[in-house]
Amino acid sequence: MLRTVYNLPVIWKIGMISALALAILAAIIAISASNLLQVRKDTHQLFDRNIKEINWISEIKENMTETHLRLYELISLTAANVSPEEKTQSEAQIDEKGLSL
Repeated sequence: MLRTVYNLPVIWKIGMISALALAILAAIIAISASNLLQVRKDTHQLFDRNIKEINWISEIKENMTETHLRLYELISLTAANVSPEEKTQSEAQIDEKGLSL
């Protein structure tokens, strides 16, 4: 086979080398494109995960706000049902513990 290649005209040799170079270049481009697609897929997965985490944090924030409001209502309702003497004692205990709202 080498003798056949050796006996070919120079233009054919250049053409064969060019074809081989193009094949190698095409393989490199295909591998790069595959890697870029994988990076894009990974980026989208991270983006989706971050959006889910942001939504989760927003839900927690809303739940905490609702819980705080319910707790405030419970404290108000409890305070309304307590006699004035007990109320002052409770307020004094809350102030001592630093739990005032």
